[in-house]
Amino acid sequence: MKSIKIVPRGVAERSNEASGIRGECLSLMNMRERNESLETVGKWAVMGSTQPSEKVVLIDSRPDADYYFSYCNSGLYLHGKKSSDRYTALNERLCDVNGTVNWLQSVGDFVVASTSAGMIYLYFNGTRYVVMSRDGMVPQIAFQAVNASSITQKVPGADFDIAYSRWSALEETDRLVLQKAVTGAYRSMINRAHGIGGFLQPVAVRYAVRLWDGNCAWVSAPVVVGVGLQMQRPVSALVNNSLSGYDDSSITGMAFNIGATVVKMPSAEWLPLIKSIDVLVSNEVEPYVSGEISCRCESSSGNSYLTYSFPQRERAVAIAELINPESWRVVARVVDMESLYNLKTVLRSDSCSDSLTSKEVYGITRSISNETVSNTGLSLNGRLYTAGHRHMMRNAWSSVQYWGGEIVAQPCEVIVTARLRTKHGMAIKVDSRKYDFTPSRLNAAVSYPDARATELNVKIRCGDAIKEWNGVLSGIDEQGMACFVEPGLSENVMVEGYSFDELTELNTEDLLLTEMAVSSIGNPFVVEQRRMVGQGEVVRLAAASKPIFSGVFGRYPVYAFTSDGIYAVAYRETENYKDSQLISHRVLGKQNAVAVSDDKVFFVSSADEVCVLTGKDVSVLGKNEGVAQMVWVSGFEELLIRNEDNSVEIYMPSGRLYGRDASLSHLLGDYRNAIGQDAAGVLVDLNEERSVLLPVRAETYPIALKEGELAAPLELTAGVYGEADEGSLMKVCGSNGLLCEWQDLSSMEIAGDCCHRLSSRVYARPCRYIKVVLDGYLRTGTLLCDCALKYN
Repeated sequence: MKSIKIVPRGVAERSNEASGIRGECLSLMNMRERNESLETVGKWAVMGSTQPSEKVVLIDSRPDADYYFSYCNSGLYLHGKKSSDRYTALNERLCDVNGTVNWLQSVGDFVVASTSAGMIYLYFNGTRYVVMSRDGMVPQIAFQAVNASSITQKVPGADFDIAYSRWSALEETDRLVLQKAVTGAYRSMINRAHGIGGFLQPVAVRYAVRLWDGNCAWVSAPVVVGVGLQMQRPVSALVNNSLSGYDDSSITGMAFNIGATVVKMPSAEWLPLIKSIDVLVSNEVEPYVSGEISCRCESSSGNSYLTYSFPQRERAVAIAELINPESWRVVARVVDMESLYNLKTVLRSDSCSDSLTSKEVYGITRSISNETVSNTGLSLNGRLYTAGHRHMMRNAWSSVQYWGGEIVAQPCEVIVTARLRTKHGMAIKVDSRKYDFTPSRLNAAVSYPDARATELNVKIRCGDAIKEWNGVLSGIDEQGMACFVEPGLSENVMVEGYSFDELTELNTEDLLLTEMAVSSIGNPFVVEQRRMVGQGEVVRLAAASKPIFSGVFGRYPVYAFTSDGIYAVAYRETENYKDSQLISHRVLGKQNAVAVSDDKVFFVSSADEVCVLTGKDVSVLGKNEGVAQMVWVSGFEELLIRNEDNSVEIYMPSGRLYGRDASLSHLLGDYRNAIGQDAAGVLVDLNEERSVLLPVRAETYPIALKEGELAAPLELTAGVYGEADEGSLMKVCGSNGLLCEWQDLSSMEIAGDCCHRLSSRVYARPCRYIKVVLDGYLRTGTLLCDCALKYN
């Protein structure tokens, strides 16, 4: 008796039989590594389905449930949530997405999405996700000087050391006496102004939005409020007849208070998150150069007068002191947001209390002056890490902060146009808004939140009247902004204009591709640290999910994959993040495939090497061309790989590579979850497997029989190990030609538990070709082994 070994060929689940690829296989089911051997297992658990063009892009794990976000048709959706192993489809469209989505990350109570058109923030309020517009966080407050009153202070007279018979200049000792008397009188006048809650000299005013964690998430541009530099006019004191001294004199100044008017409240979704709105003031500008005073002798109507004055200050120096002071004092703090509209009265100088340092204000100013779009993001221990920044020219300040003078309750349209000098050439930034009020003037100092700005044009249209103002700006690098200073610090009157041109914005971007920014804990709006990483562009950030207790980079290093290698940014809890260190010259492959486990980071290099990064060491698992995505399956401690042809492979704990029979078009995972998505939109949980009945059809290749074998009795032997549903059959079919109809020669039912090889003899009419067919429903985990046909 001769024997023929027949290897079955199978049709994979959910494949089109007419177009499906038929390959030789011994198993139609999944396998995993168990106790150093391979065992059959069930299929991945089906969670739900999406539209064919919909892609799940984020799993936000919260105590009550895991929430799944998807992206489809230029929209961000809350596709569903999984709670107690039950997946519930929601399909809620959260917001529109302009451009492409770079990444999404969950940090604290927020979900942050970076798109090519800007950032999107969503806040989870305990029941649902609310889209947070950053502009909605910012109230609009206008400031001006009000309640001016005159203050006069006596300057006591003094005797000269030496009587003068001819006037030219005071002796140094006498000049110092006069200077001390005048400055002392001036200080007394300032104290009197402060005693009535006022200011004597101009101050810079700005306001900040302080969020729930106490951090300031936004600080406005500084504007100057005041009645101009005082104490510039000469003051005269009568000299006695003996020319041995001078009589009392007086100096006068105009005290003022700061008037604040709330033009627009923060939007409703922000009110629960805002801890306070703080109004900050700088120190008053000094009207004179410290330690200097000019004196001269004059005669009039037979009398002699000593005329003294302070030297004229440089306006640029004065404004620099205001805009970049040593500290900003809090002159008002609104805690009850509903009472913010009551902030329409006077802010007193004697209510100043807490302060922010100039470093704090600068850090906040820098972080929000432009919209930052990053190529890569990472959430780790409650902080948001971003890198590969592109700074969009987004104005974080409202133009209402520029206005001063009278504000009339009449609608107007305002266009603020700034010319900016960038590395790509000149660019134009346009801010066009409508207001329910009309300002009559610009503030004495107009600040713009970008030090690259060189010119500013403001047009206001109120009814048929159009007013226009133009100014040249000079950059103040320390503050990351540009400022216009009008000589004398007087208010700028808007002049009549005769054109209202249609203006466009040039989409010029500045690149900061080597910088990594680190947010405060739970607050993605505040950047606490910045670190430069390498020399090339940062294309991906990664970190192990659990602390590392070996190596030289601390327990939570961040790995930055750049265009010139892999850098580790060391972390020490007492020192925060330090400078980066190059640990490998390998660069990521074209798909930027990265996956993280408890203490390892897996990646695919540009040389198609599947590598694992542990601490500071890089090792190669193997070479695999065409890797599209990777995800770590924590439930089985396996690395799942999706290739460009959507085939699936896994690296098992032993390092063995095994192919899956299922096809996935998309993978997604975090530290606890791992899901797959096929071309039909079916979502499966890669951490869970279920045993189900699946339709299976397996058949051998046609076998040509020789002339003497045509009528010989045949014996079929097949191995089926597992469970088959009722009605499942193992058949032998025959045909007189490959193109002829196949006839069943014998049929054997294999229903129930099958744990052995089955044999059946076949007696049938002569035929030229035969094949073995398995047709029915098999339980996942069932193995179909080699079949054998024996004949005489």
